[in-house]
Amino acid sequence: MADNKGAKHSEESKLNKLKHFFGIRASKAGTLNVGNARPQPQEFTLTRELLKDLSQGTPANHRLKTIRELSEVIQCKRLEENAVEVIWLTVQDLLDPKVATDDRHLALRFLQNLVRGQYQQLGMMRAQFFRVIKSHDLIEDLPQRLELFQALTSDGKDLLLFEEETGPFLLDWMKIALASPCVAPFLSLVINVIKFNAVYLDEDIVKGLIL
Repeated sequence: MADNKGAKHSEESKLNKLKHFFGIRASKAGTLNVGNARPQPQEFTLTRELLKDLSQGTPANHRLKTIRELSEVIQCKRLEENAVEVIWLTVQDLLDPKVATDDRHLALRFLQNLVRGQYQQLGMMRAQFFRVIKSHDLIEDLPQRLELFQALTSDGKDLLLFEEETGPFLLDWMKIALASPCVAPFLSLVINVIKFNAVYLDEDIVKGLIL
């Protein structure tokens, strides 16, 4: 019973965020903007049709095709306010362990491009993406997970909103990374974290990372 209520609350929260997103756009123009007005150069506006194509109810082939196409756009066009969160809410189901590995990897690469392309617009979503990286511990997704963390931290230099959590996380992650083909990029990341963020790292954490 509790699980059902929790799932219902989660879906309602997701729906409310989507409604809020479109409500903001509607209030600015008086009517919902679905592409009639030209965006400013280097800006990109999400439409209801596009979000529908990205959503879980869309046939898989078409959904994945849309993700590939949007992945190119989000790297060079600036998204409107709150769009990063809305996109995340729309595609997060693709990280479920039950999803095909190739599809999960596509979703993780998409998030990597989203983070890199919208880096200055991430805001509080930085903390959300850190939680995703931290909790998504499927061993077959390690390279994509590491690449997403590299994108989120500017290769270990920027830990804004998760400064205190990064050290313990890396120390725990290190056990797996050192036994994987990702050892070189992981160690490069660790070096940057220590170099640029030593003030946030306990002495024991630093010793554990370098010894």
